[in-house]
This record gives sequence, structure tokens and C-alpha cells, in this order.
Amino acid sequence: MATPEHDHIFKRLGLRDRGHFPNTLRLSPVTQIVVGEKQISLTRAGKTFSYELNQIESAVISSRERYKMYGAGIGGKYVKRTFHLTTKDNVFAFDVSLDFPDFDDSEELERLLKKRLRVKELGVERFSYGPSIVFVLVLVVIWILLRVGGR
Repeated sequence: MATPEHDHIFKRLGLRDRGHFPNTLRLSPVTQIVVGEKQISLTRAGKTFSYELNQIESAVISSRERYKMYGAGIGGKYVKRTFHLTTKDNVFAFDVSLDFPDFDDSEELERLLKKRLRVKELGVERFSYGPSIVFVLVLVVIWILLRVGGR
């Protein structure tokens, strides 16, 4: 493991520090990442997983256009960027979006990981209501028909 002066420690932001809820709610989020010269350690659910950099099988950043509410009736589109690290026994995912990322100084975290790993960036998946809105509308119509038909 690299000497402590060469390690970069990133801790997950709390709600108060982030200023808003995280972009993705996870049951067991990554709470700390330590990036060394030749090793990376990730802490999730109180357990620390350490890997040599050559043990990372893939590193991918996926980007999706999303809509997020910021308060009562206030919202907007943003690009949600998720960093996925895959090893032989785990998949770790954490948010590196510009708006409300999981970690303080997420730009530096992303820069270090790109410097030490081969990171593939996927293009931005554009926001669309897609089939989910159609499904919800069908459910609403069925509910209305059942309510009207039951009278």
C-alpha cells in the first residue's frame, strides 16, 4: 500500500454538507474511497475492500439526463454521472455529478481515477418519459374507469 502522504481520502458527504438528498439512494452506499499510487480501498456498509489497481476489471462513467425536484414546485434537468468500478467479486457505484455528488471534491476523485485506471465514458442518455409515463397514464385511466363504473 502507498504511504499515507500519497493517499487521497474521499469521504461521503452528509445531507447537511451536500445541501440536498443524494441523486441516487442506495441501501449500502460507498462511504469512503482511498486512492493510493497502486491501490484503491472502498468502504461500504462498514466493510473496507482493498484492491490493487490491476484488479479493477472495469471502470465506467455512465451519464443520464434526469429531472430532480429541489423544493416545492421547483425542479430542473441535470446530468447524473455514475462511476462504476467492477472487480471480480464486487461492483461499486457512486455519483460524480456536478450537482449534489456523493463525495466532497468529486472532480478530484474522478481525475485521480482517470489517471490511474482506464475509464470508459458512455455518452449522455437523454431524458425521456418513455414507457414509464405511458404505464402510469394507463393505470390512471383504469383507476378512473373502475371508480366511475362502480357508481
